[in-house]
Amino acid sequence: MGFSWITVAIAVFLLAAAAPWVAWVRHPRQRPFSAYLTFVCVFALMAVVAFVVLAWLVSAFGLGERLGRSGVALVLLLFGVLPALVAATWQARRPPSR
Repeated sequence: MGFSWITVAIAVFLLAAAAPWVAWVRHPRQRPFSAYLTFVCVFALMAVVAFVVLAWLVSAFGLGERLGRSGVALVLLLFGVLPALVAATWQARRPPSR
């Protein structure tokens, strides 16, 4: 396995694309940069945890051969990225607390 610059490019693109989304969904009292950092941290943490757990489950149950590459990618997208997006958006919409 080698290093893929395409993965880095996709990650940078997603982080850049998240800025307008967070600006649109953030709570009015939340500062824009604070809302963006909260969104990115929660999204990254949830996506990594979900990816590791799902990858482990797929390999533990031997589903990789049955699903194929596109099936595994779809499972990771549906059960990894989408819940992370929902949780990060929910955190960005919360009012700031002290």
